[in-house]
Amino acid sequence: MARIPNEIVNQILSEVNIVDLINSYIPLQKRGNNYLCACPFHEDNNPSFSVSETKQIFKCFSCGRAGNIYSFIQEYEHVGFVDAVIKAAEFANIKLPDIVTQSTKVNPKIEILYQIHQKVVEFYHYYLTQTHHGEKALDYLTQRGINAETIERFNIGYAPNNSELIYQILQNEDFTDEQLIQSGIFYQNDRKQMIDRFKNRLIIPLRDEQGRTIALSGRLIEDNPSLAKYINSPETDIFVKSRFLFNIDLARQAVRQSEELLITEGYMDVISLSQAGFLNSVATMGTAFTSDHLRQIKRITRHVKLVFDGDRAGQDAMSRAMDRLIDESSLSTEAVIIPEGRDPDDWIKRSGKAGFQTLLDKSKSYYDFKKAYLATSYNLSLDNEKAQYIEQLIKTVALIPSSIEQQLRVQEIVAEFQLNEAIVQEQLTRATRYHEKEIKQQSHSSKITKTDIPAESFVTSKITVESKKAYQAERTILFNLIYHESAWKYIQQLDEIPIMYHDLSNRAFLALDRYYYEGNHFPMTQIVHQIDDGELNQWLQDIMWSDEVFDFNEQEMADCFGILKKEFIGQKIDELRTKLKQAKQENNQTTSQEIFQQIFLLMKEYK
Repeated sequence: MARIPNEIVNQILSEVNIVDLINSYIPLQKRGNNYLCACPFHEDNNPSFSVSETKQIFKCFSCGRAGNIYSFIQEYEHVGFVDAVIKAAEFANIKLPDIVTQSTKVNPKIEILYQIHQKVVEFYHYYLTQTHHGEKALDYLTQRGINAETIERFNIGYAPNNSELIYQILQNEDFTDEQLIQSGIFYQNDRKQMIDRFKNRLIIPLRDEQGRTIALSGRLIEDNPSLAKYINSPETDIFVKSRFLFNIDLARQAVRQSEELLITEGYMDVISLSQAGFLNSVATMGTAFTSDHLRQIKRITRHVKLVFDGDRAGQDAMSRAMDRLIDESSLSTEAVIIPEGRDPDDWIKRSGKAGFQTLLDKSKSYYDFKKAYLATSYNLSLDNEKAQYIEQLIKTVALIPSSIEQQLRVQEIVAEFQLNEAIVQEQLTRATRYHEKEIKQQSHSSKITKTDIPAESFVTSKITVESKKAYQAERTILFNLIYHESAWKYIQQLDEIPIMYHDLSNRAFLALDRYYYEGNHFPMTQIVHQIDDGELNQWLQDIMWSDEVFDFNEQEMADCFGILKKEFIGQKIDELRTKLKQAKQENNQTTSQEIFQQIFLLMKEYK
């Protein structure tokens, strides 16, 4: 793998503003000198992810992840350092040498799965659009109102009934049977024949956030009671259903313009919405909302509208989804109600773009949706059922994150049902406590998930402080060495090589020393990418986020080294005092006198 020259790495660092780059992924809000948002790397209801434009670094004060533009891209895009540099260069329109862009480090097994899916999708699309065998499937798409532009946008295809065609193509590409089975596209029958799982079906490629095909969804175009109408790829090394959102790759750019995301249940809804101009739509593929879904959504927007089917099953699913979104995220969430029990696909074909936009404009808040939804579950003419309905409304209010909105909703309930406000407030307090207890129990039973565990370089580790004065002096020295070349010129004029009081600070200085003399760019925040030691990495990141004065001050450096010198002298005096005590116990007058003289000289130097 080719190494990217330091001058290119440094050029990109100097030309890319970290605020602009991160803001292109997730919306940032300016707070004081820094920019804040909810952390995209873990569940974060209270914004704890801070970006410093002055220092050109980020840090989450909850999970501990920190770094510069490269580490952000690595974490966010799940790529290596070289890929992160390439993506940052693309953002800054900086041309890289061909040898760099052609060499990306990818797990060979994973890369093969991507390649298989790419070949299969290309063939299926060709078979649909360029052969007479695809005419029946094209007619079906035409009947569904899907045009040629949409077929191209989603790379829709058709799998032939004969598995041998695609199998031979893949064999000619030197893919093994084992690899084809691992892709989830093929399986072996009882006679050990390789069978295309999706044969004789319309094919919808399922793509990840980077636009890579990771799975397939197949639909029958003719009724066959013995076969499932829809099938999806089984889970593989590149496809996990609970993490997947259909069309997330294409929706990201549209969301940046519209500032809201439409969430549907199925891919046909998304395809129809996109064709009508609503490109900011994704689908959960029929699964319940997961933490991974929420993480992906929060990376691109803070505003979502749920557009589920209008029938009872769809409304039940939307109620559960809204509860999850309100309860576990800081997202602004609204519900779009499709009339007559229809699904979004049907409605947009019937009413057109303008008609669907009208529904979007009439979207309901979480409380208003739940109020209407719950009303259909109770007979409000009966006092006992009305009481149950009101109790459910109060539980809904307890989930609303805004205390001001909570109070407004309480007043609505009091006025509508002519209740005593104190009683409603008491019920709300009880519902809130019960909900908090549930959250606490859930956090104890499943507090840490695999995706919540920081990468090794971000593992929190604390320095063992043997001297508070030395600790603070070392922080200041190392901070200046990271951010100011003048600090290195000061170091060069010292008579002795600097030695820190704490071992971890010594390791940090030596790492910075090597990095500086390799000719790297200031600020030297990118050093964290070359340090595998998690404890040292975290120590440097903590220093980068300290509240030190940003301007270099030579006297401050001199004072800090003076503190270290005194601490070393004090340490030596303590050691000599221990030896003096031992010499006196042994009644060794000569040794005692020598040690005493050493202590006396050191004490003069210590003052």
